[in-house]
Amino acid sequence: MSIYISKIGLHDLRSRLSIIPQDPTMFEGTVRGFQLWINVYLEI
Repeated sequence: MSIYISKIGLHDLRSRLSIIPQDPTMFEGTVRGFQLWINVYLEI
């Protein structure tokens, strides 16, 4: 199914776009430290 962006209103188009930064790191520290932080966040 093709949707032409010229047929979509500017507000609707902008509300459906996302930007994913291309920074080389996702988090600081170790993977284990990140997992512990996520687990604490999810338990709240």
